[in-house]
Amino acid sequence: GGELFVLNAANGALLKTFPRHSNQISCLVYCKEDMCVLSASWDKSLRVYDDMATNNPLLRSISDAHESDIKCLAYSHSLSLVATGSNDGHIKIWDFVYFLLEQQHHTTSEVNCLVFVEPFPVLVSGHENGDVHVYTVRPAAIPQLLFTTKVWAYDGECLGVLCGDKEGPFWHLAVDTDSVSERKLHFAQALWGRLKDHLQLTALQTPTTTPTTLSHR
Repeated sequence: GGELFVLNAANGALLKTFPRHSNQISCLVYCKEDMCVLSASWDKSLRVYDDMATNNPLLRSISDAHESDIKCLAYSHSLSLVATGSNDGHIKIWDFVYFLLEQQHHTTSEVNCLVFVEPFPVLVSGHENGDVHVYTVRPAAIPQLLFTTKVWAYDGECLGVLCGDKEGPFWHLAVDTDSVSERKLHFAQALWGRLKDHLQLTALQTPTTTPTTLSHR
Protein backbone atom coordinates (compact mmCIF):
# COMPACT_ATOMS: atom_id res chain seq x y z
CA GLY A 1 0.00 0.00 0.00
CA GLY A 2 0.89 3.66 -0.14
CA GLU A 3 1.11 4.05 -3.92
CA LEU A 4 -0.46 7.14 -5.49
CA PHE A 5 -1.35 6.98 -9.20
CA VAL A 6 -2.73 9.66 -11.51
CA LEU A 7 -4.97 8.22 -14.22
CA ASN A 8 -6.72 9.62 -17.27
CA ALA A 9 -10.40 9.79 -16.29
CA ALA A 10 -11.53 9.13 -19.86
CA ASN A 11 -9.58 5.97 -20.65
CA GLY A 12 -7.88 4.91 -17.41
CA ALA A 13 -4.37 5.35 -18.79
CA LEU A 14 -1.63 5.88 -16.22
CA LEU A 15 -0.32 9.45 -16.45
CA LYS A 16 2.15 9.55 -13.56
CA THR A 17 2.84 8.48 -10.01
CA PHE A 18 3.71 10.42 -6.87
CA PRO A 19 6.24 9.36 -4.20
CA ARG A 20 4.59 6.67 -2.14
CA HIS A 21 3.65 6.64 1.52
CA SER A 22 5.05 3.83 3.64
CA ASN A 23 1.56 2.59 4.52
CA GLN A 24 -1.96 2.62 3.09
CA ILE A 25 -3.32 6.01 1.98
CA SER A 26 -6.42 6.79 4.03
CA CYS A 27 -7.61 9.99 2.33
CA LEU A 28 -6.98 12.21 -0.70
CA VAL A 29 -8.11 15.73 -1.57
CA TYR A 30 -7.51 17.49 -4.88
CA CYS A 31 -6.92 21.23 -4.36
CA LYS A 32 -8.02 22.51 -7.74
CA GLU A 33 -7.25 26.18 -7.04
CA ASP A 34 -3.60 25.34 -6.33
CA MET A 35 -3.42 22.30 -8.62
CA CYS A 36 -2.10 20.24 -5.73
CA VAL A 37 -2.96 16.91 -4.14
CA LEU A 38 -3.24 16.45 -0.36
CA SER A 39 -2.76 12.96 1.02
CA ALA A 40 -2.80 11.39 4.46
CA SER A 41 -1.82 7.87 5.38
CA TRP A 42 -1.84 5.24 8.06
CA ASP A 43 1.90 5.92 8.27
CA LYS A 44 0.72 9.07 10.19
CA SER A 45 2.11 11.47 7.58
CA LEU A 46 0.49 14.38 5.73
CA ARG A 47 1.72 15.41 2.29
CA VAL A 48 1.00 17.88 -0.50
CA TYR A 49 2.07 17.18 -4.09
CA ASP A 50 2.37 19.62 -7.00
CA ASP A 51 0.20 18.21 -9.76
CA MET A 52 1.96 20.39 -12.36
CA ALA A 53 5.52 19.35 -11.50
CA THR A 54 7.38 17.23 -14.04
CA ASN A 55 9.79 15.97 -11.36
CA ASN A 56 10.09 16.19 -7.58
CA PRO A 57 6.34 16.78 -7.07
CA LEU A 58 6.45 16.53 -3.26
CA LEU A 59 6.06 20.11 -1.95
CA ARG A 60 5.48 19.61 1.77
CA SER A 61 5.47 16.66 4.13
CA ILE A 62 4.85 16.14 7.83
CA SER A 63 5.90 12.81 9.29
CA ASP A 64 4.18 11.77 12.51
CA ALA A 65 1.48 14.41 12.05
CA HIS A 66 -0.58 12.31 14.49
CA GLU A 67 0.30 9.71 17.08
CA SER A 68 -2.29 7.37 15.59
CA ASP A 69 -3.60 6.52 12.11
CA ILE A 70 -4.97 9.51 10.18
CA LYS A 71 -8.51 8.66 9.16
CA CYS A 72 -9.92 11.82 7.55
CA LEU A 73 -8.86 15.05 5.92
CA ALA A 74 -10.48 18.37 4.96
CA TYR A 75 -9.18 21.38 3.03
CA SER A 76 -10.27 25.01 2.70
CA HIS A 77 -8.71 27.15 -0.01
CA SER A 78 -10.32 30.37 1.23
CA LEU A 79 -9.02 29.81 4.77
CA SER A 80 -5.74 28.22 3.62
CA LEU A 81 -6.22 25.48 6.22
CA VAL A 82 -6.05 21.70 6.34
CA ALA A 83 -7.74 19.63 9.04
CA THR A 84 -6.85 16.05 9.91
CA GLY A 85 -8.52 13.58 12.26
CA SER A 86 -7.20 10.33 13.70
CA ASN A 87 -8.64 7.20 15.22
CA ASP A 88 -7.48 8.22 18.70
CA GLY A 89 -9.86 11.20 18.64
CA HIS A 90 -7.37 13.97 17.87
CA ILE A 91 -8.20 16.78 15.44
CA LYS A 92 -5.40 18.98 14.12
CA ILE A 93 -5.68 22.10 11.97
CA TRP A 94 -2.68 23.08 9.83
CA ASP A 95 -1.67 26.09 7.78
CA PHE A 96 -1.85 24.85 4.18
CA VAL A 97 1.16 26.78 2.87
CA TYR A 98 3.68 26.11 5.63
CA PHE A 99 2.16 23.01 7.28
CA LEU A 100 2.42 24.66 10.69
CA LEU A 101 0.05 23.46 13.41
CA GLU A 102 -2.63 26.10 14.09
CA GLN A 103 -5.00 24.28 16.47
CA GLN A 104 -5.54 20.88 18.00
CA HIS A 105 -8.42 19.34 19.88
CA HIS A 106 -8.77 16.03 21.68
CA THR A 107 -12.09 14.21 21.61
CA THR A 108 -13.16 10.96 23.21
CA SER A 109 -14.07 9.11 20.03
CA GLU A 110 -12.53 8.20 16.68
CA VAL A 111 -12.83 10.98 14.08
CA ASN A 112 -14.73 9.71 11.04
CA CYS A 113 -15.10 12.88 8.98
CA LEU A 114 -14.27 16.58 8.82
CA VAL A 115 -15.64 19.46 6.76
CA PHE A 116 -15.06 23.20 6.59
CA VAL A 117 -18.34 25.12 6.35
CA GLU A 118 -17.57 27.63 3.61
CA PRO A 119 -17.60 30.63 3.60
CA PHE A 120 -17.43 30.71 7.39
CA PRO A 121 -14.40 29.92 9.59
CA VAL A 122 -16.13 26.85 10.98
CA LEU A 123 -15.02 23.20 11.07
CA VAL A 124 -17.41 20.32 11.80
CA SER A 125 -16.28 16.85 12.86
CA GLY A 126 -18.25 13.60 12.96
CA HIS A 127 -17.27 10.81 15.34
CA GLU A 128 -17.61 7.06 15.77
CA ASN A 129 -19.85 7.43 18.83
CA GLY A 130 -22.26 9.75 16.99
CA ASP A 131 -20.92 13.03 18.37
CA VAL A 132 -20.79 16.09 16.12
CA HIS A 133 -18.39 18.85 17.22
CA VAL A 134 -18.45 22.39 15.82
CA TYR A 135 -15.29 24.53 16.02
CA THR A 136 -14.31 28.01 14.94
CA VAL A 137 -10.99 28.45 13.15
CA ARG A 138 -8.98 31.43 11.92
CA PRO A 139 -9.76 34.25 11.23
CA ALA A 140 -12.29 33.96 14.08
CA ALA A 141 -11.10 36.06 17.02
CA ILE A 142 -10.94 33.08 19.39
CA PRO A 143 -10.74 29.70 17.60
CA GLN A 144 -12.50 27.25 19.89
CA LEU A 145 -15.05 24.48 20.32
CA LEU A 146 -18.50 26.05 19.98
CA PHE A 147 -20.67 23.12 20.93
CA THR A 148 -21.14 19.36 20.71
CA THR A 149 -24.33 17.60 19.75
CA LYS A 150 -25.34 13.96 19.46
CA VAL A 151 -26.63 12.46 16.25
CA TRP A 152 -29.98 10.77 16.89
CA ALA A 153 -28.82 7.70 14.94
CA TYR A 154 -25.53 6.85 13.37
CA ASP A 155 -23.53 4.28 11.51
CA GLY A 156 -19.86 4.47 12.43
CA GLU A 157 -18.81 3.43 8.95
CA CYS A 158 -20.95 5.96 7.11
CA LEU A 159 -21.19 9.05 9.28
CA GLY A 160 -20.53 12.02 7.04
CA VAL A 161 -21.11 15.74 6.96
CA LEU A 162 -21.92 17.36 3.65
CA CYS A 163 -22.35 21.02 2.77
CA GLY A 164 -24.79 22.62 0.37
CA ASP A 165 -26.81 25.73 -0.22
CA LYS A 166 -30.39 24.41 -0.15
CA GLU A 167 -31.07 24.87 3.55
CA GLY A 168 -27.95 26.73 4.65
CA PRO A 169 -24.53 25.12 4.98
CA PHE A 170 -25.89 22.09 6.87
CA TRP A 171 -28.61 21.01 4.48
CA HIS A 172 -27.74 17.34 4.74
CA LEU A 173 -26.10 15.48 7.59
CA ALA A 174 -25.71 11.91 6.38
CA VAL A 175 -25.82 9.47 9.26
CA ASP A 176 -26.50 6.20 7.49
CA THR A 177 -26.63 4.69 4.02
CA ASP A 178 -30.27 5.59 3.33
CA SER A 179 -31.28 8.43 1.02
CA VAL A 180 -31.90 11.86 2.51
CA SER A 181 -34.89 11.66 4.82
CA GLU A 182 -37.09 14.39 6.24
CA ARG A 183 -35.88 13.54 9.74
CA LYS A 184 -32.24 13.98 8.71
CA LEU A 185 -33.08 17.30 7.12
CA HIS A 186 -34.78 18.43 10.31
CA PHE A 187 -31.67 17.46 12.26
CA ALA A 188 -29.48 19.43 9.86
CA GLN A 189 -31.74 22.46 10.12
CA ALA A 190 -31.64 22.24 13.91
CA LEU A 191 -27.84 22.06 13.83
CA TRP A 192 -27.70 25.07 11.53
CA GLY A 193 -30.04 26.99 13.83
CA ARG A 194 -27.93 26.15 16.84
CA LEU A 195 -24.79 27.34 15.08
CA LYS A 196 -26.44 30.65 14.20
CA ASP A 197 -27.34 31.05 17.87
CA HIS A 198 -23.63 30.85 18.76
CA LEU A 199 -22.23 33.07 16.01
CA GLN A 200 -22.97 36.21 14.09
CA LEU A 201 -22.16 34.41 10.89
CA THR A 202 -22.38 37.42 8.59
CA ALA A 203 -19.47 38.95 10.50
CA LEU A 204 -17.46 35.73 10.22
CA GLN A 205 -17.49 35.34 6.46
CA THR A 206 -14.02 34.83 5.07
CA PRO A 207 -12.21 37.77 3.45
CA THR A 208 -12.69 38.30 -0.27
CA THR A 209 -8.97 38.83 -0.79
CA THR A 210 -7.05 36.12 -2.60
CA PRO A 211 -5.50 33.71 -0.07
CA THR A 212 -1.81 32.90 -0.05
CA THR A 213 -1.15 29.87 -2.22
CA LEU A 214 1.66 27.40 -2.65
CA SER A 215 4.40 28.36 -5.05
CA HIS A 216 4.99 25.89 -7.86
CA ARG A 217 8.43 25.06 -9.06
